Parts: sequence; C-alpha cells; structure tokens
Amino acid sequence: MSLFRIVVILDSLSGHNGTSKLAIKLFEALRALKHDVSVLALRKTIDWKNLLSELKDAKPEFVGSRISDFISFLIEAPLIKLRMKGSFDLDDRVNIFGLLFNRTLKNKLYGADIVIFMNIWASFSLLLLSGCRIRYTVTYFHESYSPFPWPYKTVLDALLKKTVRNSSTLISVTEETRKALLYENNIVTFTLEQAVDLKEVVHNKDDYILADTRWTKERNPFFLIEIAKFLPNFKIIMCGKFGSEELKSNFTKSIIDNRLDNQIVIQNNLEEDELNSLYKHAFCYVRWGGLVPHGEKLAERGPSFGVYQAISNGCIPIISNNLGSAEVIKMQISQEIVVPLVAFNFAQIILKLFNEREFFDEIFGRLLKFRKNNTWEKYAKRLLNIVKTQKGINYAEDN
Repeated sequence: MSLFRIVVILDSLSGHNGTSKLAIKLFEALRALKHDVSVLALRKTIDWKNLLSELKDAKPEFVGSRISDFISFLIEAPLIKLRMKGSFDLDDRVNIFGLLFNRTLKNKLYGADIVIFMNIWASFSLLLLSGCRIRYTVTYFHESYSPFPWPYKTVLDALLKKTVRNSSTLISVTEETRKALLYENNIVTFTLEQAVDLKEVVHNKDDYILADTRWTKERNPFFLIEIAKFLPNFKIIMCGKFGSEELKSNFTKSIIDNRLDNQIVIQNNLEEDELNSLYKHAFCYVRWGGLVPHGEKLAERGPSFGVYQAISNGCIPIISNNLGSAEVIKMQISQEIVVPLVAFNFAQIILKLFNEREFFDEIFGRLLKFRKNNTWEKYAKRLLNIVKTQKGINYAEDN
C-alpha cells in the first residue's frame, strides 16, 4: 500500500465546530492507515480545548498570526459577516491572508503528497500558495457562492470559483451540491457520505429528546419550543453553545413565558464524554436546518455533525428535509425520520417511534447497519481511493 504525507487544513479549530471534529476524525482514520498526517489550523477559538478528549494522538499546529487576524478583521468589518449561503457557524472567520505571513506553513506543505482543505474558506489559501509546490489538493465543498452586495460579490465569487477550479478533487456531502458544481462550472465532484464512530449503544432508551447544535438566529432555537408543545410527556435536553447572550436570554424568557421551563432543560459546557452519554441514552435526537437563503433548497449543505454523533451513539435522528445530511438519512436509514420543517411533523414521528415498538426496532436496526457500513476506516479508504484513482494509482487492494 502506498503511504502518503498528508496535511489536513481548516480555518478554525473550535470546540463547538463540526468541521473541527470532522478534521480530527479524518486525521485519526488516516493515521490508523499508517499515513504521515498532520493537522494545521489557521487559528483557534477560545473553546478549542473542549476537543482535547477527541484529539488523542493529534497535535494540531496553529499557523495564523496577529497580522493576518488584523487584516481579516479589516476585510470583515465593512461586510459585517463575511459568510456564504448555507454556512451559519458564527465561529468561522475568513483568514484569507493567513498564509502570506507564515513561512512555517508553506514549508510544511512543500513535501506534502496530499493537502486536504476541510472547508472552502481554508482553501482560499490555494490562491496564496501558487508558489508552493502542492502536489495534490482535496477541498471539501459544503456551500454555495456568496450573496454579498456588489462589488464584494463580484470579487469573492471570482475567488471562490478560481479556488474550486484549482482543486485537484472536490468532495461534497450531497448529490445536489455535486450536480450544482458540475452544472455551474463543469467540475467533477465526488459525493462522500459522512462516517461515524462505533460507540457503545443501549437498546432501552430514556424518555428525553436531545437537541444539540451551535444555536444561532438562523438555526432558530425557538422551533424547539413549538415541538415541545406537542410532546408534554417528554423532557427535552438542549445542548450546544448560543451564538450570543442576547439570543440565549430571549430563548430562556420564551421558555418561561410558555411555561416549559420544567420540560426544556439547557445544559452547556459539557465535556465530550458527558455529551456522548446524553446521545447514547436519549430516545431520539432532533435537528433542523435554519433559514433558507433565497433560491436555495438546503439550509445547510454540510454533514451536520450532530446527526452523525447521534448515529455513532445509537440515537435515532429526526431531522428536517432542508439539511445536507437528509439525503443520506433518507436513502440509507429511513425517509420517515426526515420530515418537513413543521413542529407537528417532528412530534408525529417521535410519538410513532415511542408508541410502536416494532417501528422503533426497524429504524434502530437500519441505523446500526449504517454504522457498520460507514466507519471512519472505510471513509478514509474511500477518500484515498478517489485520490488515487484521480492520480492514476490503483488502490483497489485497500477497499
């Protein structure tokens, strides 16, 4: 088996960012296959140490600089939020110029056989590394192009398209994104389903519902209140960081105003082991897409890490049909647990799972089968198979 020197790059290492967790999982899977792998982050957020229990052997290097942060701030300030449609994580910040001021990073990439950019923001660096001899690049593409006003839109769209076209291989989570890239830019993109861990599962669940994500205005935490009204006999545990104290305060007030403060419980600042225990014992997990930008079918094109964390822990996810992960869940587990963004529909399928044991066991069995077929080891081999096929190297013996 050919062994590679691989560098995984992401713009931000954050304890509450799904992309950060995916990068760590990919690192571990590639390292387990004996490849020489390193993780580089352009910056870190204040809560990045929440990932320590997940990092294990990974020792990420932070290669940003105060100069690059300052320049990024100057670019972002007049735009308020330099953001792409479908990407709602407020931890993300564009560090376009990070590599210009960090010779260490360029030197790190000189000898890399494969450079993997975990998001499109990080892959802006492709433009800045034109003098760096990168042999092969993989870019994860979860977003569509930017809806910024002119002249920013013109410039940023041009940069994004050039970034996409300069990538050796593009990876998307959904077929819709893959087809859009092929149609808009005649770019061959591979769809790679998200992997899961094989954590311990329990068959007898507790009677609480888990909701866990990065809560922002776009992801509408108030929708959880509407679901709770239809499920008075279920406790709902809400985890995840709020995007602002104002949003958290308004949500807490709304819980009290609706007399749901004994039903909806907010738990923050959990260790990863504590969070996984909540997933393992929860009756189900709920997740929905946020506000959908004009002309878009999907609210979020990414894999929605919480959905796969639920599956890893043997917890059935109930999700809305405007999430990027909806396509995979419908095809490989059940289309019945993918519902419209309507509170009653969420409550209806939860009650059906609760009242019909045979139905619950059927869905649970399909979930366990999905876990078995989509481990991180198999994911890493599929990714390398794509790369080696594109490079003309036979990798069939590793599948």
